[in-house]
Amino acid sequence: MTAIVILHYMNVNVTTKCLSCLRKSPEFSTLRVIIVDNGSPNDSGEVLREMYTSIPNITVIRNAENLGFSAGNNVGYRVARERFHADQILVLDNGRLVERGTHEQLMEEKGRYYQLYTGNNIGE
Repeated sequence: MTAIVILHYMNVNVTTKCLSCLRKSPEFSTLRVIIVDNGSPNDSGEVLREMYTSIPNITVIRNAENLGFSAGNNVGYRVARERFHADQILVLDNGRLVERGTHEQLMEEKGRYYQLYTGNNIGE
């Protein structure tokens, strides 16, 4: 199973746009998406949890504090491995939209998936 870890901090709009693109994929139902709220002080992590609670393959984890980029992503990575037994894990920046290609292509590219991105940063 493939898991996608998305680190979130404060901006619900950016994260929901990223999830909206992922949900359009025909492969979406086979993926496990783990959103890690990295200690957002504005309760946006709880907003995301409420928004996605009815979608069984999306999990929202809330860190009590901002652990930084690497440690925040590591929380999602551990959940993907230990709770969901993912054999492939993709760490996806929430400020990017994947509009072309499949998740399998992203994994096959082994880190060279930038060619499948639009290159548009949705956080600006």
